[in-house]
Amino acid sequence: MPTANLAAFSKMKYVNSMNFARFRQSFRAKFKSGFICRSDTFDNVQGKFPIGFLIWRLSQTKFPKQITVDVLNENGEKTGKKGFYNEKKYINEWIKFFPTSGKTFGILYAKGIDFQNNQGLWISLETKNSGGS
Repeated sequence: MPTANLAAFSKMKYVNSMNFARFRQSFRAKFKSGFICRSDTFDNVQGKFPIGFLIWRLSQTKFPKQITVDVLNENGEKTGKKGFYNEKKYINEWIKFFPTSGKTFGILYAKGIDFQNNQGLWISLETKNSGGS
């Protein structure tokens, strides 16, 4: 359906998460427009994460390496723009390139690989896992 448009209402993980890399390879669509808002602006939604309202043109094109959307507050007012990227290094891969000089001043711990769960991310002065849960 190369002439159809798709309006998607969902979390943004399919745009930039490592777990959706195979999906992005097969989803042939061109990003047209969209916005995000906080999940807690909806009733009965647990957690704090962006919810995207995105419009895609189902054409035979490669999934974009980045998209930029408007950010709306709880009153529906535009407060800025946010970019989502899927071809960049993930922070857990990027941070491995910084070797220590022998003196450690802090350790970054994370439960996941994408750092989107801020409940499982902390910095400690201890060299062993002493924080989080």
